[in-house]
Amino acid sequence: MEAQIPHYTKIRELFRHRKLDWLFQQSEAAPDQDAFRQLIRVQSRIYDLDQYLETHWVLSPHRLKAFWQEIEDSLDYWPIPAREKADLLLDIRQYQAQELLVRTGGQASTIPLEEFYRYKTCDVRLIRRLIIRLDPPLETRLPASLWCHYDMLTEVDDDLSDQAEDKGTHNVNRYLAALECGEPHQVRAEYSRFADQLLAAGVADSSRMDFPWKDRYLKWIREAREVLRQKGLDGIPS
Repeated sequence: MEAQIPHYTKIRELFRHRKLDWLFQQSEAAPDQDAFRQLIRVQSRIYDLDQYLETHWVLSPHRLKAFWQEIEDSLDYWPIPAREKADLLLDIRQYQAQELLVRTGGQASTIPLEEFYRYKTCDVRLIRRLIIRLDPPLETRLPASLWCHYDMLTEVDDDLSDQAEDKGTHNVNRYLAALECGEPHQVRAEYSRFADQLLAAGVADSSRMDFPWKDRYLKWIREAREVLRQKGLDGIPS
């Protein structure tokens, strides 16, 4: 499989880090290697678009259209009506709009943190929704609405980790963009508050629900917050 799919190593690391591998293994589809291969194919097509955005400042409408057609075609494994398929991809289109903002003179640092990271986690949310389509009862074990807190915490971690790499591309790293416009201690404070808010929201939202994987979920979001703490987002005293 590795030789046939672009970005394979990167995709497997993403799936591991975002618990997508784990979620798939809990599903009834786990024995079906073709189903897993199709999930990787979807992510690979999204990464094709992402790579083009990272490596080209001037974009070809024709090439963008071709990338989008490949993303749409990659969903054909699932029996999804055309209108619903378009809805599933709306957040990815918004993510593309965020990536294009700097090309028209905009500043990524002006986008509110929650909005920015919601759309930057669009691919992870899509893959998770596709896994749940393979086994809908997964939704009752850990509600999909709760994953957003974990996704955004881990996406912030990616931005912190990828600073050196992103400086050599057109990739929009909001943390880097904020550092270019503000004092480092102010940026860290902003991000620390955001991380604390995500953790608090995850704890509060999960407390209002009853589901089997609650302890596991709380462990994961606390670990994700601690990783950011170790990277310098220590939290702001009240």
